[in-house]
Amino acid sequence: MRKILILFYIIFVLISISLAQDEIVLKYPPEIPKIDAKTKEFLDKLQPDSTTSFWVFFTDKGIFSYSVYKEAIEDCYSQITPKAIQRRKLRGEKELFDFTDIPVKTDYIEQIKRTGAKTLTVSKWLNGVSVEASKTQLERIFQFDFVRKIQKSVTFYKKNLFPEGKTFFEKPKEGYPFLNYGNSFAQLAQIHVPELHRLGYSGKGVLVCILDTGFKKNHPAFAKALDEGRVLAEYDFINQDNNTQNEPGDPPDQHNHGTSVWSTLGGEVDGELYGPAYGANFLLAKTEMVDSEIVAEEHNWVAGIEWAESSGADIVSSSLGYNLWYTYQDMDGNTAITTQAADLAVSKGVIVVNAAGNERQSTWHYIIAPADGDSVIAVGAVDRNGNLASFSSVGPTYDGRIKPDVVACGVGTYSALAGNNDFGYLSGTSLSTPLVAGVCALLLEVDSFLTPIQIRDTLWHTASQAQNPDTLMGYGIINAIKASGLPYIPSDFKSKVFAYPNPFDKGVYITVKGKKEDDLNISVFNVAGEIIQKDLSSTFTDGNYIATWNGKNAEEKEVADGVYLIMVSVNGSSQIVKVAKVR
Repeated sequence: MRKILILFYIIFVLISISLAQDEIVLKYPPEIPKIDAKTKEFLDKLQPDSTTSFWVFFTDKGIFSYSVYKEAIEDCYSQITPKAIQRRKLRGEKELFDFTDIPVKTDYIEQIKRTGAKTLTVSKWLNGVSVEASKTQLERIFQFDFVRKIQKSVTFYKKNLFPEGKTFFEKPKEGYPFLNYGNSFAQLAQIHVPELHRLGYSGKGVLVCILDTGFKKNHPAFAKALDEGRVLAEYDFINQDNNTQNEPGDPPDQHNHGTSVWSTLGGEVDGELYGPAYGANFLLAKTEMVDSEIVAEEHNWVAGIEWAESSGADIVSSSLGYNLWYTYQDMDGNTAITTQAADLAVSKGVIVVNAAGNERQSTWHYIIAPADGDSVIAVGAVDRNGNLASFSSVGPTYDGRIKPDVVACGVGTYSALAGNNDFGYLSGTSLSTPLVAGVCALLLEVDSFLTPIQIRDTLWHTASQAQNPDTLMGYGIINAIKASGLPYIPSDFKSKVFAYPNPFDKGVYITVKGKKEDDLNISVFNVAGEIIQKDLSSTFTDGNYIATWNGKNAEEKEVADGVYLIMVSVNGSSQIVKVAKVR
């Protein structure tokens, strides 16, 4: 991501130099050569009337004065949701809006269309458009002076999504004092998710987008999310409509992969399966074809992540990847189109979690894009006993960085099966990835101010190999309760504590499940351990204590924005809940 951000920093410097004259230079010169060697080699073999997909990148967005640039930036507020604006304010690493948020110049797209080429995806982040074009049409496009470079779209055949078939584990012993996880217990216990569930965390209020092949929404695993209105939006980037289920013309197994992935992250069927973030909100994006005779192209992935970001996603979980057109030398964190888009999403405050790939036993061997991104959390796979899966792609990146970042269970992972509304065991980094993404949702619920890089670093530093990371398992198996920073809760603590809204502005409600005779104390501290309010008053009704903190200290002065700790003590046992105050 560093090289990408440096380019935009140069643009901002040019802006500041030109303010007095209201002149601005927001333009890259055409690359030399404009068509890279690999694309040229491909074109030399292409028949004149054959068509295939290319990316066409532009030199500018048609903005050459500071006043016009300022107007374009102001217009960006209407192009993304209020949720996306709030997330950028909380976790973005740059200005709220920048050059990448300005739409591509419409006239450039229209001139491309007039060559006869078919436009597929427009990317404002990359300032380009993917097209389906013939060699003759591409030669005409090459002549436009606003074209910076032309590059073949990456394609790959969907293979080895579930490389190891089914494996079966014993169910947990009856009477385990958490939720009734059924066969999903093993994969969650390995990464210490039940401890956070027991504290009342479920991903509530966190918006997760899943980029995948489609989803069988009427599977029982998703009934609660749908009934509670937690699927906020969906889009099919293949058929260009708002339905991510199978449609006429789709292969019968089109939705299989996405159904299993979503359930592993956020499914909920008591006694059968829980995902780490079973209480989260969801965006569903159908971006990948699965038919063995059809190639899936990365432009859908780019369009999907831009849609997710503008829709307000906090997290993007992607169990997909690209390597056929690339070489290992391209796995440098800057080359692949999807990697560039993923890193840009992170810079805007989105946590991006991506499968490392299932290529360890193939001639490729290494991670695949966009898992090579320096800001992307790349996830490898282990079995229930913590052994590295034979198929799990390894690092390092070509430029020598440790990858994958972390690992979770990806051998015999229990998940929903689309075929007969059933459940079963599947394998692949496709299944370990949603487990890690689900834990990221729990961490954001605990502390909504955490940036994507802070989440990544927290996972690193609390994983099983934190002191000795390697290029096989990265920093190791994640540990959700350690990463949360929350204290261990004694086994005799029966109460559940909830604080909402979180983050809050004017006040936060605290509810504690308990009995009327309980000895209850609720106090508020800042992160330095200094007391802000003690002995908050509460009322008891219908099995719940209810208290309110108005965001003020003991002197009735409003506290600053930030993270605060609400300590709830019931009969001598304590629980801490983090809340965020933000205006």
